[in-house]
Amino acid sequence: MCAGTDCAVYPSMFPNVSIAPKTIRTCQTEVYAAAAHTYYAGGADGVEFFNHFHPACKVIGLPFNREVFDVTASPESVANHPTHHHYYTYPTEPADIADCAKMGLTGFRGLRLSGLRQPFTFRFGQAPAAIGRKITRLRFKIFEMTPDDQAPKVWIEDVSLSFEMSWRKRLCWPFSVIGFGEENAKPKGSIGWGTARDLEIAAGEPIVQSDTPRVMDLLSKPLWRRPSFTEEPVPDTDKLDMDIFMLVEVDVSSIPPDALHPGLNRIWIETGTRRDDWITEMFMGELEIVTVKA
Repeated sequence: MCAGTDCAVYPSMFPNVSIAPKTIRTCQTEVYAAAAHTYYAGGADGVEFFNHFHPACKVIGLPFNREVFDVTASPESVANHPTHHHYYTYPTEPADIADCAKMGLTGFRGLRLSGLRQPFTFRFGQAPAAIGRKITRLRFKIFEMTPDDQAPKVWIEDVSLSFEMSWRKRLCWPFSVIGFGEENAKPKGSIGWGTARDLEIAAGEPIVQSDTPRVMDLLSKPLWRRPSFTEEPVPDTDKLDMDIFMLVEVDVSSIPPDALHPGLNRIWIETGTRRDDWITEMFMGELEIVTVKA
């Protein structure tokens, strides 16, 4: 607090958006720009960075990102750069799964979906249309969902959205182990520092027919009772586990230009019926929104 004084407020940004094993996000300029965009719209005088430094990053193989300083220097410079917003929901209610299952195996689970219409709330900066920008991507994940489950309904506030879904799997670390640098060999499925390609890795890969028996077997068990996805030993950790989700890719043409607005926004999700023998719950999380200059 700076009561009675003339002071500046500078929100701090960290190179990773999240440290949960399945949600590693690299220090990409687009991700920083999205955070800065939201901060400036909320009245911040500037932004600062935590653990974004050199030469320490050279020692661990992290590519030092100088571009981000120019891009986030002011609201005007942010307005000229693509933004990649990425949102997580951190549960505040007790859950009937072990802590290691919530984070150690599969990361934070997000918004619990009960079948009723429920909101995923997120904060956004200026409305894209108001500053000459357009949305090029809006997608999120519904964890533990299968093609056997009834398709959800999705809205931004009161606007119904059209979308496509793809059943995905993603290998993730049981513990927070990060592979640094493109020049270093990283086990399949690990997500490390690098380029925008890492954001695509985090979206997983399609579950094909040959995967189905294994995936369905995993989904029939509580998270903390699932066996490791692979028996292949991985250096510096135990084994890799698998995250299973439905990737929901919204048709951006169904999003009205004024759908997003400054402050709190809501995406509403309503799920349908599930198999009678299913014991796991579905969770919605990892909302991504990409905008560029129109």
